[in-house]
Amino acid sequence: MISAFDKFIGYEYVKDELIRFCDVLKHPEDYKQLGVVMPRGILLWGVSGVGKTMLANCFIEESGWQSFVLKKELPGDNCVNRIKETFIKAKEESPAIVFLDGLDIYADEKNNPWNIDEYATIRACMDSCSESMIFVIATAHDIDNLPDFLVHNGGFDRIIEMKCLREEDALKVVETFLGQKKYLVDIDTEEISRVIEGFSYGDFVTLINEAGMFAGYDRRVKIERDDIIKAVKRLLLDAKSSVDPSNGKNMRTMAVHEAGHAVVGEVLEPEKVCFVTIGGYTDSSSGITVCIRKDDYWATKMAQEKNIIRTLGGKAATEVVFGCTDVVCEADLQKVYKIVRRFTEDYCVFGFDAYDQPRVSNFTMENRDRIVAKQVEQYYECAKRIVIEHRPFLDAMVEELINKETLTYKDIRNIRKACENI
Repeated sequence: MISAFDKFIGYEYVKDELIRFCDVLKHPEDYKQLGVVMPRGILLWGVSGVGKTMLANCFIEESGWQSFVLKKELPGDNCVNRIKETFIKAKEESPAIVFLDGLDIYADEKNNPWNIDEYATIRACMDSCSESMIFVIATAHDIDNLPDFLVHNGGFDRIIEMKCLREEDALKVVETFLGQKKYLVDIDTEEISRVIEGFSYGDFVTLINEAGMFAGYDRRVKIERDDIIKAVKRLLLDAKSSVDPSNGKNMRTMAVHEAGHAVVGEVLEPEKVCFVTIGGYTDSSSGITVCIRKDDYWATKMAQEKNIIRTLGGKAATEVVFGCTDVVCEADLQKVYKIVRRFTEDYCVFGFDAYDQPRVSNFTMENRDRIVAKQVEQYYECAKRIVIEHRPFLDAMVEELINKETLTYKDIRNIRKACENI
């Protein structure tokens, strides 16, 4: 039997939780015999576009219960009375679901972390329905501004974070949406799924539509790989559709810098560099290198050190190839120093004498700076060594970036194999 949840692609870990709760609503007597108390509600949270509202509507449809949607529409809209009226109607026509779409929109960040009256009313109404067949499903972009008395302490039975697309979910979404469009058979769905990892469900829907617009503008009847790549650059990365070929020197400089990031990243973590382009951000003259990172990527020192070394790869490549100082690496250095300072001051990675204590002497502060500078220098030497040892790979990457402007993980893998026979 087809479930309403089948309409929503991916996010199996979320759907499994919702399906279990939905079953309690559909078969309350079965659970009552086991002494199970009717759950109060679920809160789905995550960045815009991940599909929270869509999945909540799937839950409502699958339950078969009547629903009452409550959403704050206008800034400054005091909807305390509307909240009370909605819950009263739900109790009168129970069993029913109250859908609080955008729960954190009530937060008044200018004055207070939250609007105490509206959130207190929601909690009071939920408490008043504890003996009724009323279930609450809510969505929020961020739960940090929600009061503890609402989110925790008996508020919601489950608080589930919906994250951006990763691995299997990204691949399922790509296969499903491309299957609904006219596209050429040579499009590699795994390649595209790698590119869009870390972006939201809504981002990808828009992406495929944008790719179709590129094809339609050229009066082609099918979407091609290059259409999707251009859409990724333009929509997801806010990058230019193409670079200005009249400035060949600037193209080569960007290509060397980005190739440095990509080569160092590929050597440290093969096939984790999923996307590199010299068509950089619209307000910048630099390119973009994107790497796949697991949700727990920042949990280990080794992972963060690899990120530091890769980030310094652009500066290293520029200085190895051209023999001069890289003057477009300011953002890279800021990122690196931020991480190394955290290592030094917060984690005591390089010793306890630089720990960030409330009271520190000038000597301690100077010592911190020396430690940070020394460690960054060592990371930079590591990046430079990788660039030098893999110079043929770097040179080939530079030429391919100049020719194609954009390379995916498959291109990078094939270039390295051709250069190094790995």
